[in-house]
Amino acid sequence: MGETSEFLFKVTTAFLAAPYAGIHGYFLFSRPKGKKVRRVHRGRIYFSYALLLFSWIPLLLYLLSSAIDHWRMPIPLALRWLGALLLAAGNSLFYWSHKVLGKNWSPFLEIQEGQEFITHGPYRWSRHPIYGSLFLIHIGLALLTANGMVAGVFLVSICLLYLLRVPWEEKMMLEQFGEAYKRYMNRTGRLFPHWRRRDHG
Repeated sequence: MGETSEFLFKVTTAFLAAPYAGIHGYFLFSRPKGKKVRRVHRGRIYFSYALLLFSWIPLLLYLLSSAIDHWRMPIPLALRWLGALLLAAGNSLFYWSHKVLGKNWSPFLEIQEGQEFITHGPYRWSRHPIYGSLFLIHIGLALLTANGMVAGVFLVSICLLYLLRVPWEEKMMLEQFGEAYKRYMNRTGRLFPHWRRRDHG
């Protein structure tokens, strides 16, 4: 593949990766600071965010230098452009999920005073659409960059983030909302829609 073609992929990657960082930053710094009823595993959360920050290092190297070009993978052009579509879809779901959660979203594992049980928007079909969007974003970046180091670091970081956070989030929601959350779990998928189940409520 010519350097001109790879430059186009780098420009596309930068153009589509920037909204992901911007959306996260916007909701992180604009969220209202409510009173916390319960917060757990602070160290676990800081570690998970450190993982995500670390995962951007190979991406920046890919975009700004040729230092990791020898990690390039022979991915067909069609799959690389599919990665761009997945990344764009992930950005859209990432924004929508944060917007619907509103003041109920927190970067920490915590229950806030007045915490609401959100079941509309993407939460009608998925209990954790934010994490679903992150998988779409990271898989999209892996395909679009076609770089083994970028792909490996991103995919390992998102899998660890999922394992470190999601089971504990569900445990806290079960403790907070009890039987209502159990029924919600039965009719939704964890990351993506569970098509065999219907929400008749």
